[in-house]
Amino acid sequence: MDEHASDFYLMDSAAYFFNEVLQIAAPNYLPSETDVLTARANALGIKETRFNMGQLSIHMFDVGSLTFTRK
Repeated sequence: MDEHASDFYLMDSAAYFFNEVLQIAAPNYLPSETDVLTARANALGIKETRFNMGQLSIHMFDVGSLTFTRK
């Protein structure tokens, strides 16, 4: 597989999902917290997610594919 590494791109989470493929393919599959946190979609721009945990109000920002330049 290493000899063809430049032919395709696998996200860093690919190994996790390959290892879990039988569980994920099961008819009664429900994603675990780890499945959800490991899954990624390429996003453009900034996405904001807000939710509450008890008395906490959580605001998460996903900067997706933004590139930062340091000078």
